[in-house]
Amino acid sequence: MIIVSQDKDSIINFDKTQNIWIDDNVLDKTSTTFEICADGEILGEYATEERAKEVLEEIIEKYEHVKDCECDRIYFNTLENFTYKMPKE
Repeated sequence: MIIVSQDKDSIINFDKTQNIWIDDNVLDKTSTTFEICADGEILGEYATEERAKEVLEEIIEKYEHVKDCECDRIYFNTLENFTYKMPKE
């Protein structure tokens, strides 16, 4: 599965990603947002930690759905079925 970043400038291959996390900039306090990062790349920014956690859960649900449907080749005829697009907010 691929993940398209919020700003649509990057694509991450979730199957090859080693780490995905919420960064709250707690050490340097440079931002009041919560960033979802994957292997050092920012995928999206959210105003609350709760929203960032919701988006992570959506990514997990999409990934599980993709894994469950791997045997259904008709389902995979479109790239959209392999893709999670980071929501704006």
